Amino acid sequence: LHFAPQFHVLRHWMCGDDLNFVRSLQRCIVAKQTGGKSKATFYETHDKRFLLKALNKSEFDRLVSEAMSMFWYYDKVLFEKLPSVLTQVIGLFTVSATPKKKQQNNYTCHYVVQKNLRYRISN
Repeated sequence: LHFAPQFHVLRHWMCGDDLNFVRSLQRCIVAKQTGGKSKATFYETHDKRFLLKALNKSEFDRLVSEAMSMFWYYDKVLFEKLPSVLTQVIGLFTVSATPKKKQQNNYTCHYVVQKNLRYRISN
């Protein structure tokens, strides 16, 4: 978990508490995607509240380097009611796994979690 205190405040403000957030993340499915330049894999939480995007190394590094500016901006949006059309990022995670068999490579992937703008929109 990157920038834990900052994202904790954002999640608390937008989700109510961390338990609801974790419950949403417990099961995800690959989301159907159309368009997009990065060809990244997207996942949708089972309750459709959040989207996760698998980031490549350069996207992850860019988010990390711009994080403080992003938090400043979200502060203005949430607390000073600045209008915004940007999707709200509420988590930046790195997942690592080490396989039991030594022949297999370690797995590391970076994910950004954002609100699903289509949540609660009827089809």
